[in-house]
Amino acid sequence: MDDNLEKIGQNPSKDREATRGASSDQDKYYSALTRSVEQDTSERRKYAGRVYYCSVSWMVGLALIVVMDAVAWDNLCTKFSFDVSEKVMLALMGTTTVSVLGSWYIVMRYLFPKQN
Repeated sequence: MDDNLEKIGQNPSKDREATRGASSDQDKYYSALTRSVEQDTSERRKYAGRVYYCSVSWMVGLALIVVMDAVAWDNLCTKFSFDVSEKVMLALMGTTTVSVLGSWYIVMRYLFPKQN
């Protein structure tokens, strides 16, 4: 009787085995997809933190340069002189800050792409 069922494709035991194989492949696919998403999330957290601290460090360094330029060092220390021209300060504050923020933007767009 099993031979007759196999001929017409109605053998329940073989259908279950085929379904198990397909289910196993789907499980592997979804498991790999889940691992990929978890890795992406981990990398996004890591690099988002790094970019944030890099940007903060840059802004703190820029603020220190501005403060050092504003302080009258002649009265405090005769051996130290820190004087930056206005053009250099504008270039430093403008172009380099745009470069840092631009790189931050590029990294963030890569790490967090738009979802379709």
